[in-house]
Amino acid sequence: MGYRSEVAIELAEKEAKILELLCEQDEDLKNLIGACDLRDGCESLYWGSIKWYEGYKNIDKINTFLENIDPGSYCLIRLGEEYDDTERLGYKDASIYISRSIERW
Repeated sequence: MGYRSEVAIELAEKEAKILELLCEQDEDLKNLIGACDLRDGCESLYWGSIKWYEGYKNIDKINTFLENIDPGSYCLIRLGEEYDDTERLGYKDASIYISRSIERW
């Protein structure tokens, strides 16, 4: 099954439109965006369980896209299966965030 992550990306409007255009030209990006569990165009993307590995062609392409835009225009949050495996990239003031709670079973 492999190690899976929960991933959310929020993009500014201009960058979301650029990503939409890139998806029209790139099947890998189109497939990645099409596999979202929830999305609002390309401005808000969410995968509840995805293998988010460097070296996977579609993941590398979205990472390259994010590396080449202003960090203030996006926010990526990735939560891995391990408790301390979290990643946040970009510094857009986004509506996505990590929420932690203690629950009783």
